[in-house]
Amino acid sequence: GGRFDSFYKQTLANLVNASGRTWRWKSGPGAVSGPPGLLHEMQMADQIRKMYFQRGSMPEVDFTLINPVLGPGISKLVIEIDGQKFDYEPGGAASSGAMKWPGPQPGHVSIAAYDSSGTLISRFDYQGDWAFFNALQAAHLQRKSDLLFLARFDFGGRVATVMLQASNLVNPFLNTVVQNFRCGG
Repeated sequence: GGRFDSFYKQTLANLVNASGRTWRWKSGPGAVSGPPGLLHEMQMADQIRKMYFQRGSMPEVDFTLINPVLGPGISKLVIEIDGQKFDYEPGGAASSGAMKWPGPQPGHVSIAAYDSSGTLISRFDYQGDWAFFNALQAAHLQRKSDLLFLARFDFGGRVATVMLQASNLVNPFLNTVVQNFRCGG
């Protein structure tokens, strides 16, 4: 729960039909309707809770990075997300890495590509609370299925792709609910 969840449960739950795709005010004798747009915003708040706060009051999103594909000229890819590191070299031990957002050291994401001599080709760095999602946006994240997404990193013409597997069907990847949410006043 949180403030929106508490408000909904204490004030609105008995007045709302939340069983369908779009929440509606209950109808019939004694039914009460609230302000226009309130249910839409409450439903969006509920979606945010389900995507980011499944385990409690702190945000947490679990996912796995899988099956990197390194284009010509790239021999190693290093992805660091909030203090979690995924090192990938073809033929190496790890072809996947379980991660969570935010990680143990929130606020920094780095994606680096190296050539066969171990020289850095290029690195992308993102800072701030939303660094991970900014990195995904820059990587032109694409939906492949309900749980699989493809991130494409272009290092000056040398491309690496990485699949991101969400741990839950209700996930924030390519979902615009946070950007569209407005808390009226």
